[in-house]
Amino acid sequence: MLHLLDSLTRMPILRKFRSAARVFRDRGLSDTADLARLRAAELYRTRRHLPADPARRARMLALNLNRWGGLSSVPVEAADLAGLRGDVLEPYLRFRYSAAAAAAAELASSLRPVEAAMAADSFLAVWDFPGIVASAPGWTRAAAGTPYALRIAQAARRALLRLGRLEEAATGLEVTGDDRGALALQGDVCDALGRMDAARTAYEAAIRRDGSDAYVREVYGFHLMKAGRVRDGLASWMAADLLAGNYPLRRDRPQWTGEPLGTRRLMVLFEHGLGDMIQMARFLPRLIAREPAASVMARVPAPLLGLFARQFRTVRLVAEDAREPDYDLFAPSMHLAGVLDAPDLEPRTRYLDLGAPLARGSARPRVGVCWRGHPRQYEFTRSIPIGLFSTLFAARDVDFAVLLNRLTPEEEASIAREPNVEAPPISDFVDLAALVASCDLVVSVDTAVVHLAGAGGVPTLLLSRPDSCWRWGTAGAEGPWYRSVEVLRHGGDLNWPALLDAAAARIRMLGRAAAA
Repeated sequence: MLHLLDSLTRMPILRKFRSAARVFRDRGLSDTADLARLRAAELYRTRRHLPADPARRARMLALNLNRWGGLSSVPVEAADLAGLRGDVLEPYLRFRYSAAAAAAAELASSLRPVEAAMAADSFLAVWDFPGIVASAPGWTRAAAGTPYALRIAQAARRALLRLGRLEEAATGLEVTGDDRGALALQGDVCDALGRMDAARTAYEAAIRRDGSDAYVREVYGFHLMKAGRVRDGLASWMAADLLAGNYPLRRDRPQWTGEPLGTRRLMVLFEHGLGDMIQMARFLPRLIAREPAASVMARVPAPLLGLFARQFRTVRLVAEDAREPDYDLFAPSMHLAGVLDAPDLEPRTRYLDLGAPLARGSARPRVGVCWRGHPRQYEFTRSIPIGLFSTLFAARDVDFAVLLNRLTPEEEASIAREPNVEAPPISDFVDLAALVASCDLVVSVDTAVVHLAGAGGVPTLLLSRPDSCWRWGTAGAEGPWYRSVEVLRHGGDLNWPALLDAAAARIRMLGRAAAA
């Protein structure tokens, strides 16, 4: 009998039941039901039955290939599926892009046109941008004379953008097409190169073609903010979120649109990256001042809880994985400026209390450094290899403090060779804030470290991406969000040595000034 009970508790269905019971206990019925729907949809996509009828398969394939607005849509006919290998088609139709990409790589020398298009899309989905650039000529030959060839060429341009090869991405851009996806691509390339008038023309033409596409609305919003039209850009981003249906949880509560709250309860959903959350936290005091009778809550990831609790004492903070209290309306944090109709982005400095500075080991200036972020599609143009970044450590008249909470073995070995570099332990943003507060200068790539330092008023050099994130504008040293952040720009293709040389010169000046 005991053996039977033990076997039953190991069954997958019972494990799922216990997991659901824990979610119900911690998060309540509404969230449990919503999470169950999301998981069921994910399970269905990855394991769904694939129809044998070619026409139905063609419709399914067309829906997947044309699921977003960043590439031109392509028609798929039942005849196009003749002779396709299941090794590529079946994982692709089940959204298993890693498996589809691996299978396409194995069949590289014999891909059919549709398989080549699926390969390009799968490589994009798993952010294998070097693989796209290397494989695109073979895919293009396989798809020659078909509509799929244009899609593959567009995917290759997007890969070049993500690799920081902007001029290559722009070469012959006018032949990419004139449909919504092609126009969105032209806008993205021109925006990356700082050709703002051409980018705006392309984006607005794409919206005229299809104003219901969430991707086009989103990148147009980013473009407007980058061009200095922050409120218009945020409005376009809000429209994109609504089109994409980005808020499936708690659909029984309305989204706040800026009307007076009175005594109602508002939940602010802090979202996207940790840096985005710090960036938008500046609007919480404005919200509280405008709606003094409202009960304001905020759902925040665990690493930021301590930092926000110290600063926003009248806001009820809820851990991201904790059971939510009931509320009347919600507002995504990225929408706060829009729903508050904020006329400016103030405060642009010192709106976060960084706490007591961490003690220093010497009287020399301290420079905080961060050379990478968490992996995402921008990593090829956002993060700097430690072997290249470590050239900054040649300045021996300053101390360096690493602003990363964990290092790779290669990074640990590199730092161990530097007598003036230390990596204090960091467990959350309270620790990180104390370390940043102790720095005379922060030098960082585009991560949450920059937002934390900017929000705390610490002088910061941002080593920007070559395509420049929407936050930092297109020219000049100062972006619109933080007064203490100076932006170092590539001025074209990826060129980390030039930016590091500029940062090194500033670090030397800091060391000489302290010694004088």
